[in-house]
Amino acid sequence: MNVNDKYIALIAERRKRLLFVMKCTLVLAALVFLVLSVALIVDLVGFTRKLTVEAGEPLPSAESVSGKADARYYYDENKIDVSKVGEYKISIAYGKDKYIKLKLKVVDTKAPEGAPKTVYLHHSSASIPNAEDFFEDIYDASAYEAKFVNSPSINGIGNYDIKINLSDEHGNEREYKTVLSVINDTEPPQIYVPQKIVGYLNEGIAYRKDVKVWDNCFGVTLTVDDSKVNKEKAGEYLISYIATDAAGNKVEALSVLILHDIHVTEDMLNEKIGEIARNQGMSKSLSKEELCKRIYDYVNNPEASASAARFQYVGFSNDTSRTDWRKEAYLAIQNGQGDCYSYFALSKAFFEYFEIENMDIERSAGLTTDTHFWNMVNIGTSAKPRWYFFDATRYAGKFTVGGDNGCLLTEAQLEGYKASSSKYDGVYYAFDKANYPAAETVIINDKYSFK
Repeated sequence: MNVNDKYIALIAERRKRLLFVMKCTLVLAALVFLVLSVALIVDLVGFTRKLTVEAGEPLPSAESVSGKADARYYYDENKIDVSKVGEYKISIAYGKDKYIKLKLKVVDTKAPEGAPKTVYLHHSSASIPNAEDFFEDIYDASAYEAKFVNSPSINGIGNYDIKINLSDEHGNEREYKTVLSVINDTEPPQIYVPQKIVGYLNEGIAYRKDVKVWDNCFGVTLTVDDSKVNKEKAGEYLISYIATDAAGNKVEALSVLILHDIHVTEDMLNEKIGEIARNQGMSKSLSKEELCKRIYDYVNNPEASASAARFQYVGFSNDTSRTDWRKEAYLAIQNGQGDCYSYFALSKAFFEYFEIENMDIERSAGLTTDTHFWNMVNIGTSAKPRWYFFDATRYAGKFTVGGDNGCLLTEAQLEGYKASSSKYDGVYYAFDKANYPAAETVIINDKYSFK
């Protein structure tokens, strides 16, 4: 073999090796592409999905996140609080025992929101307002702090400009301006106390719960005189509330304490309500309006006949004293029957469980031979309230304004209620409006269909 033949053979051998290397590279690239494609497909079909939400805001609907009909979030609410900042592993359930894993990230990027107000102070007051006292309400999903930017320096009667910084634990902050007005206070405080207060032997008595005190100036104090109460004997006792402002102006109000020997604890009731809520698809991730709708649907059970209702109207309460709403709600669940007080108490049990601000209403005394109970609920926030009336009682009459149900009513809807008996004309929902906040005027329950 001459030199040229050797050279040609060497060239050919090198070409073979190059082709082999190229083939190997192509095969390896194809394998890599296949692996990446499979990983991409797995991610796209949603075996693990990611969702980021702002703390304190409700989760978007499980249907919109998953693209699946009848989807719902699935996690232990006793262990996971999705309103707090953090990263959580939860699931979305859909179909028959099908689940999508979800990595939920809750962030806080918003500064605390405050509703500043002018604070009035009696000129000789020994109490100086704190920074938080200059707000009707402060809202933030995380722990927050209020600090004066300029400490108030008071020098006699007059108005003083105040600057306050609100900040949260995640570094979000905002500055507010308001006024401290120093005056000569001659107006007495105002006070509201419930007509009846319930307590239990061998337990602490919540004298101040639901008691409200207003004054035109900062610095009002409340004292309770329970000297006539025998805390070791069940019965009814008169108690006195005295509100005194910084200028020495006073006002007194009386209430009756009813001491019981037994009672249903908050934990006992919440255990039952929590179980029902989970079975009915109620959770804190839903809006307050949606929760109220579902609560009404459960308590009133409008699709069922009178004899087949979940809670049948029998004309009398389970707790005949009608002074212990927790006991009444507990017994209503147990017995499956009751009257308007039962529907009111059971609704309130759900509101308290889901931390929906609510108030108790009873028909004004003396208008009829009997009475009626219903609720008032705030489906907004403390800073921006949206108050509506709520009555889950199974009605004999009908509403002539708005929807045909008692879920989230305006005052016009209450007044338009047509009772089944003429003795209730104009008085079925009569109550002392001065003791309650103004209700919203926009009718929203005409879109609720329970049929």
